[in-house]
Amino acid sequence: MSIKQKLRTAIIIVICIMILITIVYFIYEKLDYTLSEVEEILNSPKNVSNMHVVIDGNIDNESTYTEIFMKDNFYYVIYKTTSSSQISQESFYNPETLELINVDLEQKGILETPDTSLENLYFLTSNEDFANSKIDATEYKYLGKEDVNGKKCLKVRFTREDDGIIEDYYYIDLEDNNIIKHETYSQNYSGEFEKTTELTYSYTYNSLTDNDVKKFDVDDYPDYLLLE
Repeated sequence: MSIKQKLRTAIIIVICIMILITIVYFIYEKLDYTLSEVEEILNSPKNVSNMHVVIDGNIDNESTYTEIFMKDNFYYVIYKTTSSSQISQESFYNPETLELINVDLEQKGILETPDTSLENLYFLTSNEDFANSKIDATEYKYLGKEDVNGKKCLKVRFTREDDGIIEDYYYIDLEDNNIIKHETYSQNYSGEFEKTTELTYSYTYNSLTDNDVKKFDVDDYPDYLLLE
């Protein structure tokens, strides 16, 4: 076989390999994910003991901001509106006593909730929202993969009805299996869809120290009332 023939054969082989790679990539990108497969991704063990989560939200045109500090299953959570730098509420969770304490800094009230299991912590809402959307949904649809802030995500939609059609979109980061964005669109009287909710989640791992996870001390809140 001459050099030209060998070169021609090599070029044909390279072209065939490139076509094959393109076909495999196209199939992968278009691969459909069932609801059960998406739930399996979300519920896969992450084994995280040190995590910082920032949740930026806009709900019915009201901006919210939440930070979750978790180390060794101790949680310290702060809430505020983005229009103010002041913290409006704090939450503390002690895994040793299973006690959840909420402190309302505006109303100067303290609410203690004993025997709270870890999976029932209301501020870990992204997967809970997904589960609730599933319960209320009349339709689930996988919408493909999409980049969100440089992360490759699965995009899925739940459709439900509540005084009109409501659509919930979830974006699931394929790297750490977390929901990083949740959008809700509601159909108005004109039949058009308007965004009513947008929550974005960002996660940082293994960056917190014990000082970052504030522990509850009643002496820090003089003149506060104990609520029931």
